[in-house]
Amino acid sequence: APLRRADIYIEGKATEIVKSPEQEQEQEQEQDKKVKPPDTSSYDHRFKEYDDLIAEGHKGTINGMASAAYGYLIGFGGDIEINLKISGLSPKKPPWWDNRAERLGRTGGRSAARNKLIYKAKLLVRDYIELLYWDDKHRTSDSSWGKYLEERRKRKPNKERLEKYALPLEYLLYMMVETKKLAREVYKLSE
Repeated sequence: APLRRADIYIEGKATEIVKSPEQEQEQEQEQDKKVKPPDTSSYDHRFKEYDDLIAEGHKGTINGMASAAYGYLIGFGGDIEINLKISGLSPKKPPWWDNRAERLGRTGGRSAARNKLIYKAKLLVRDYIELLYWDDKHRTSDSSWGKYLEERRKRKPNKERLEKYALPLEYLLYMMVETKKLAREVYKLSE
């Protein structure tokens, strides 16, 4: 039996599933089909300096970060949310939203409650940064927001253009609603 060798067991390959080249190719194709979140790695944000403390599960830092995010989202962000809704837009889930936690990394070696807090805090930072990035990109006068408003003001607006300009704004609205919920949850978990 070729898989009974001690070196295979020690290296952890005894439980490894051997895939055929066709199976590996299918898996790669499935990964390519997934819609990936926007790349915000170069986006400057104020939470970078707290990454280590969040990864350690520092409750005070996480609580402050969650309250700052929530405060923004119910204050200035709340005005944005109201303006988007008044403009006839409704929240629409971005296609990458369910895959957004893939790059967060694992938390381990702590209690389940602490791991949950760290995971949710990392997810909040990721969502908040993406929300700010998306807002900067799509809610300026020469972007989707400006073009959407300009098209709506026309006597006979073009329906296709309206839908095209509205889509990123509906994603933004969805991100605002969900990030606000998450910020509130992380705040309560970190009390």
